[in-house]
Amino acid sequence: MPSDAQLESDRHQWAAEARARVRGVTEAVDRMRRRFEAPLDPGSGDAALADEVVERCSGTTEWMATAHAPRGLAKAEGELAAAAGVYKNAAFAFRSLIDAEPDLLEPRVAACATMLEQGDGHVHAFAATLLRKLGLS
Repeated sequence: MPSDAQLESDRHQWAAEARARVRGVTEAVDRMRRRFEAPLDPGSGDAALADEVVERCSGTTEWMATAHAPRGLAKAEGELAAAAGVYKNAAFAFRSLIDAEPDLLEPRVAACATMLEQGDGHVHAFAATLLRKLGLS
């Protein structure tokens, strides 16, 4: 069993890497969101935006498979995993707008918007957990 000092060090190290990954994911999501919110027809460049989000989310999920959160940060780990999963699904929904039939466009736009909002909620919960547990914002 690690000492208290070692556990605290492990927590801060894990949190630093997790925060860096959240920044990468949210930066990619923000680029996709700006395009999503633009009043333009979906285009081929949109697939690249979605692909970047999928790549960042997949990388975060892969990292989490080997870098489990230290004791006391399970909630942060869960929120990070949830954000990555929801944002990845939002990217798939965003990509589907490119070829959506007119009758499917509105429900897909709504689904994408809902998933973006849900992912934001998980990111906020992740940050709040780190703030509460480690004093990190």
